[in-house]
Amino acid sequence: MKKKDDLREQFAAYVHEAWSGWMQYMFSKTRPRADGNRYVHRDIVLPEVFVTRWQHQCATPYSKLTGEEKESDRAEADKILARFATQLQALVEWIEEPCLSRDSKVYCRAMDDVLSKLRALGLVE
Repeated sequence: MKKKDDLREQFAAYVHEAWSGWMQYMFSKTRPRADGNRYVHRDIVLPEVFVTRWQHQCATPYSKLTGEEKESDRAEADKILARFATQLQALVEWIEEPCLSRDSKVYCRAMDDVLSKLRALGLVE
């Protein structure tokens, strides 16, 4: 697995963890009904089929999810990485401009090291 894929999986695991925390909080604010559904508010009801599925997913670590369930978290991770990459690209441009005009070889070498690592991860061009 490439480094970018590793990073994607790390973000996907975080996305799942964050979603699970939010869902557990949300469920703590609902009330069960006799039919297995849950009240969110007197006029808003979560169907039992979703409650059961979501509670199971919340209790399941990312590493134990099905491939389909992981894909959902990966799609969210991709959105985060895309925004992150955009910001990193702007940072790269900001770093490269003064580096090209500076006399300090050490400064440029250090910046080149940082940029090469970001490029190796596939996060910047």
